[in-house]
Amino acid sequence: MLDLIFSPDGFLVAALGLLALAVCVIPLLDHRKSTPDAEPPTPMTTYRQTMVMLWVLAAVCVAGWLLSGRTLEEIGWRPVAPGWGGLLAWALAGSALVYCLYQIVGTAVSAKTRASVRRQLGQVELDLVRPQSREDAVAFQALSITAGVTEEVIFRGVLLVSISLVAPLWAAALISLAAFILLHAYQGLGGLVRVAPTAVFLTAIVLAGGSLWPAILAHIVIDMAAGAVFAILDRTEAQDRRTESALAAAPPAP
Repeated sequence: MLDLIFSPDGFLVAALGLLALAVCVIPLLDHRKSTPDAEPPTPMTTYRQTMVMLWVLAAVCVAGWLLSGRTLEEIGWRPVAPGWGGLLAWALAGSALVYCLYQIVGTAVSAKTRASVRRQLGQVELDLVRPQSREDAVAFQALSITAGVTEEVIFRGVLLVSISLVAPLWAAALISLAAFILLHAYQGLGGLVRVAPTAVFLTAIVLAGGSLWPAILAHIVIDMAAGAVFAILDRTEAQDRRTESALAAAPPAP
C-alpha cells in the first residue's frame, strides 16, 4: 500500500479518491439545500458554484493523471480514431444535434408539445438549476459548456480510462456511468431516469471514436438545448394558460 501511495500512481489514486468523495457528498448537499427549512440558493448561485466545482474536479483529475506519468491522449484528448468507429462517433453526435433542433422547434411551434414537456419536467426536481430570468438563461448556457467539457474529461476520460487499467472495459464503463448518474441525484428519481440514457449515449460515443471531442460537443448541445426549451416554456406559459382556460370554458361542440 505504501509503495502505491508514494509511487507516481499515488497522485492518480488521490485524485480519484477526491472525485469519489465529491460524487458521494455533493448530492447530499444539494438535497439539504432543497429541504423546506433551508433557504434555497438562487439559480445564478447554483450555476457559479457548480462551474467552480466542476472545473476544480476536472483540474484535479487531469493533474493526477499527468503526474502519474501518462498523457492527455490516453484519456481521449485526441482526434477521433479513423475508420468506422470514428464515423459512428460523429454520426451519433450529429444525431444529438438533429434531435435537439427538432425538440427546440417542436416546443416553439406546438402548444401540445409544450404541455407534454411541462408534464415531463414536473416529474423532475429542477428548482436548483432551472433559469428564472434572462441573466439566468445566459448563465445556464455557460454552465452547459462547462458541463460538456469537464464532465466528459472527468467521467468518460480520467475515470473510465483509470478503471480500465485494472478492470475490464465494460466494468469501467458501468462504474463511470454510475458515478455520472449519481452526481445528478439532486434531480430526484425522475431526473436519474432521464439522465441515464444520455449517459449511456455519451459513453457509446467515446467508446466508438476513442476520443472525447464528439461527446463533448454532443453534451454541450444537449445541455444548451435544455436551456433553450426552458426559455421557450417560460415565454409561452402565460399564453398557453389563457388558451387552456378558454378551451376549458368553451361549450362542448354539438
